[in-house]
Amino acid sequence: MKKVKIFAFFHRNISILVSKAGQKPDVSVNTNLPKSINLILLIISLLGLSLFQLNSFAVYLNSSGSMINKTISSLVYAPYGWLQTLAFYILSLSILALAILLQFKAPVKLNLGAITLALIGFALFIIGTFPTQFPGEPFMAGVHKWSAIIIFILLPTAGFFLAASF
Repeated sequence: MKKVKIFAFFHRNISILVSKAGQKPDVSVNTNLPKSINLILLIISLLGLSLFQLNSFAVYLNSSGSMINKTISSLVYAPYGWLQTLAFYILSLSILALAILLQFKAPVKLNLGAITLALIGFALFIIGTFPTQFPGEPFMAGVHKWSAIIIFILLPTAGFFLAASF
């Protein structure tokens, strides 16, 4: 019974998005945020993404090994690994800020792309909290692995939903 309700929910929302393709946006949707909040959310999302990339590269340069043999999550155990954990938290906040911004900018009432991005932001926060391959703690590595799998699945899904929203 629950599966039928979930399927009906997605079917209804996808059919609404498809039926509105090519039409003008529904002006009854409240898409007005103050310009200052728009600018702050945009700056947070852009700076967070940029800082994550720069920080990951800087931590990699201070670690031993190659980029091919190490995942970005294993940089937590590098000499400046605490910066990598901080970078995951910053990336999480920047994606959440982007999700909030897109929720108010999309011309649909329920923006599944923004919701999916928010889930990705929460999963990144979990990745920062539970490092991979922690010595003697298989639970933490498992939580980290499943969060990464969720992000891997949700990222293209978010792109699909965002493309249908605009």
